[in-house]
Amino acid sequence: MIWRGIRGATPGLYIPVSRVRQVQKTGPNLAVFKSYAEISGGDADAEKYWETLNELPLYGALSTLSAINLILAITPIDKSVHNALNRTFLREEYLGKLINLKESGPQPDIELIFSRGSALANLKALLAVGSEEGKTQALNLHLIGDVALLCNDYVGSQELRDETKSVGETDLMMEALPTWELDNLRSLPYALARVVRMIEEYLPSDDPQVTTLRRAINLDPSALRYDGLEIEDYITIIFGIFAHGRSLKPESVFSKPAEAIIDPKTFFSKINFPEEKFEQFLSVRSLPARGFREKITAGDGWDKESFFAAIGLDQFANDTLVFKAHPFLHFEDGRELILDIQYVSEILIYGLYWRIVESLQGKQKDVFISLWGRLFELYLFDLFSHYYPETSQFLSTEVDYKGGQIDALLDFGTDVVIFEFKASLLRDQTKNSRDIKLFEEEVTKKFIENEKKRPKALRQLASAAIAIRNGGVKTIMKPERVYPVFVGYEPVLESFFVNTYLQQRFREFVTKKDNDVIVQPISVMSVDELEKLLPNIHAGACTWMEILNERFDEDRVRAFSVHQTLYDICQKKRIEIKNNDFLLAGFEEIFSTIFSKYRENDNQQQLPTSS
Repeated sequence: MIWRGIRGATPGLYIPVSRVRQVQKTGPNLAVFKSYAEISGGDADAEKYWETLNELPLYGALSTLSAINLILAITPIDKSVHNALNRTFLREEYLGKLINLKESGPQPDIELIFSRGSALANLKALLAVGSEEGKTQALNLHLIGDVALLCNDYVGSQELRDETKSVGETDLMMEALPTWELDNLRSLPYALARVVRMIEEYLPSDDPQVTTLRRAINLDPSALRYDGLEIEDYITIIFGIFAHGRSLKPESVFSKPAEAIIDPKTFFSKINFPEEKFEQFLSVRSLPARGFREKITAGDGWDKESFFAAIGLDQFANDTLVFKAHPFLHFEDGRELILDIQYVSEILIYGLYWRIVESLQGKQKDVFISLWGRLFELYLFDLFSHYYPETSQFLSTEVDYKGGQIDALLDFGTDVVIFEFKASLLRDQTKNSRDIKLFEEEVTKKFIENEKKRPKALRQLASAAIAIRNGGVKTIMKPERVYPVFVGYEPVLESFFVNTYLQQRFREFVTKKDNDVIVQPISVMSVDELEKLLPNIHAGACTWMEILNERFDEDRVRAFSVHQTLYDICQKKRIEIKNNDFLLAGFEEIFSTIFSKYRENDNQQQLPTSS
C-alpha cells in the first residue's frame, strides 16, 4: 500500500512482499569430526588403535579406505553421503551415540566420522604397521569404522586437544593449514589450462625476462620431460585418471570398492594411447606396499613403541607428502590402487614446480623460481586483458614508478585497485608442522622481504600505495581509496585467518590514511580465486569494491576466503556463479589436440565436459 501510494496512478508491475521472513545461510559449511574418545566417553586409546590396525587384512583395508577417500573427494560435504558411510561402517552402539550426541550452543553444519585427512592417516598407518604376509581373511567393515574413530583422536593439533587452552586467531590459522587443500579441492580444468599455458606458450616465448632467465639455467623447453614423458602424454594420463575418478558415483563405489583400482593394460583401451607410456608414468608415481613402508618409516615398519610415538605427533596425520609424490599403490598382479585422486592432478599443478626446483643446484634454484614467477605474471596479464580489454581503459600492467613497479592496476577514478603477483609456494613442512615460527619465517621470506631485505609482495604493495597517494603514479584523478591485492599461486592463501594475519603484517608498512587517501586493508587471494572472481565481476554479478569492502571489519580482514565472499554475495542476490570462459576455452583446446592425436579412426568418443 505504501508503494502504491508513492507510485500513484503510474502503471507498472508490482510484486507484494512476503511477510514470511526467509533466512538464507551464508558463510562456509563447517564440519567437525567425532573421535573414539568422544563417542565412547573415555580417553584416546592408542592400544586399541594398534590392535585394530593389526586385525585388518592389509589389501582389503587399503582398498576400502581408498574407496572412502575417493567418495569424499568426489562429493562435497553431503550429509546423505556421510550417513551412508556411517551406516555401512559404524557399529550400532556407536551409531546410536552419534545420533543422540547433542551439545548446547551453536552447532556445526555437519558432524562426521570420515574425512580425507583421517583416511590418508589410516592409509599411512596401515602401510607402516601392516604385514603383507597372510591376512587374507574377509574384511569386517566395522573395523574400518573403528580405525576411523580411533584415528580421529590423533587428527588435529596436539596443543588444541587441551580444552583449557585459550585459542586465538593464529592458533586457528595454523590448525586449518594442513587440511585446507584436502578439503578445498582445485578446479582441474582451470588449473590444467593455466599450467599448460605457462609451459607451452610463455616458457618458450621471446619475452626478454623469460629468455634471460631460461638461458641462465640452460633450460630448453622442447627437451623438457615429465617423469620421462612429453607434456601431452603426461596430461592425457593425469586427466584420464582424474576424469575416471570424478565420473564414478558414490553409490557404485560403496557397492564395489574395487572402483578405486585400475588395470594399466585396459585403462586406456578406448583411445589409442600407448600402454608403455602409462607404465612409464606408473613406474615413477606408484609404489608397492613395501616401498611405502620404507618411505613412511625409514625402515621396515613401525613396532608398537614406534607407532605410539608416531601418532602422538602432528606429522602423523598432517604429513601426506609420500602420497603426493606417489598417489598409486602397486599390486603384485599389476593393477594399481588410486590412493588419492586429487594428488594425481597436483602432480602437474604443483609437483612440476617442486621437481624442477629440487633438480637444480645453488643459485639456479633462485633463477628458476624467478622464471616461474615471470611465467605466472605473463599468464595473469593475459587473464586480466581478456576481461579488461584495452578499449575499457581500466587496466594498466607493469606500471613503473620511482622505486618500484605495480604488476597490474585497475583505475576506477575515486577507487584504484593495485595487484602484486607471486608464484612462490610454501613448503609442505611449513604448512603441515603447525609451527608458527617456521610459518612466519617462510612467509616473511617469500611474501614480505627476502634475506637481502629486498621487498616482496606485501612491502611492494605498501610502497605502491604510498606512491599513488603521493602522486607518484599517474591515475585518472587523485583517488579517495587504494585497494591493495596480493594474488598468489599458493592455495593456502585462501585458508582461515591467513588474510587476517597478512593484513596485520601489511599495516606495519603503510598507514591507513595520509594525504586524504585511504589505503584499505590488503586483500589476499589464490590464483584459483581470481580465476573464479573475474568472470563474475565482468558479468555484473558484483564489483571489486563490493567484494573487497565486504571482507573488511574496520581495519581488519575477516577470516574467510575471497571465494567465500563471492559465493555469499551471489547467494544473497540469487545469482548463478559464472564459469571462466578464458580458461575453459584453453581446456577445450588442450583436449581437442590430445584426443585428435590418440582417438582411433573408428572411435567417436566425445570430449570430456568442462562443466
